[in-house]
Amino acid sequence: YSIWEQVRNGEPHHVLLRGDTGIGKTTLVERFATSVALEGATVARVKCYELERELPFGVIGGMINHLLDLPGASATDPEQLAELARLVAKVRQRYPALPAPIPSEGESARLLFTEAVMALVAAVADEHPVVLAIDDIRLADATSLAVLHLMLRRIDNLPLMVLLTSS
Repeated sequence: YSIWEQVRNGEPHHVLLRGDTGIGKTTLVERFATSVALEGATVARVKCYELERELPFGVIGGMINHLLDLPGASATDPEQLAELARLVAKVRQRYPALPAPIPSEGESARLLFTEAVMALVAAVADEHPVVLAIDDIRLADATSLAVLHLMLRRIDNLPLMVLLTSS
């Protein structure tokens, strides 16, 4: 909770909860997320599954789907939303008049996508502090982990807390 107080003041943090299966990591995160939501935080929860481990951008796509429903998401720059729409169909469904994404491939495409994810998170965090809870991170796809890693390294001065659980 002391880390949460720092997050509310604009200092991003991430926390990894590790422990044996069934010890209560998910319950702890759910209770914490409920508590901070009552204090005005915006919470997006994603669970990783073994069957989805080979789906590139699966975890990040799930996170984007949650973030799109939150206050502030519509303030994201249309070019950034267009980049997200390249991989997440719900974005184009929600905002059908988006411009075409910038042509890219390979590593530059991943960097543009990561920048777009960061822009969406920043837009949502501009309204309320954000908690991203990702359960069973060890089951996440490699591409989502790379995007998440880069995002955590680049985001400064945002009220953002990323909670990860792993056994």
